[in-house]
Amino acid sequence: MTIAFTRRRQREATAEAVRKAITGGGVDTAGLVFKALVAGCLLVIMGLLIWLFADVVLEAQPYLAERGFLGFLGGTLSSQPGTYGVSQGIIGSLWILVFVAVIAFPVGVAAGVYLEEYAVDSRFTRLVNLIIRNLAGVPSVVYGILGLAVFKELLGAAGDDNAAWWQFTGGPTLITAGLTMAILVLPIVIITSAEA
Repeated sequence: MTIAFTRRRQREATAEAVRKAITGGGVDTAGLVFKALVAGCLLVIMGLLIWLFADVVLEAQPYLAERGFLGFLGGTLSSQPGTYGVSQGIIGSLWILVFVAVIAFPVGVAAGVYLEEYAVDSRFTRLVNLIIRNLAGVPSVVYGILGLAVFKELLGAAGDDNAAWWQFTGGPTLITAGLTMAILVLPIVIITSAEA
């Protein structure tokens, strides 16, 4: 108990000595100005966020009063602004999440474990690690363009729109999005698995 108390007093004394050395024994004016600027910026940003949220809620009020929140969640896509809902977007996002979980995580964990535990340290494995780390820094827009250009063309040539599995997946769009997202997160999963 006394050792912890003594260490705490030493830390406090050291902090006080550093504060006095920085401020010259007076008030830290620059520090106070900086704290005031940061607090002011925080208040401005929080005010803008609250204003945007209130604007969205007020604009949505007539629609939500007419159809209700569950009508908005359960409605279908439509070109008419007053009749659409977000259920397809939510379901599509969940399907893409399933694609990522089924494809990227097993492959990424296996690749990360292999590269870290079983691969021989050679120029080739160092090159592969460098490429994976560089791919983790590629912007998601580039992956989106790649997915649209490559996967959409490959899947469009793989089957017609009347195929049974096309009906189950909603056509090539969902598979293209799922594969693109899986490729997007794959380098991150590999790096995380290798470093775990």
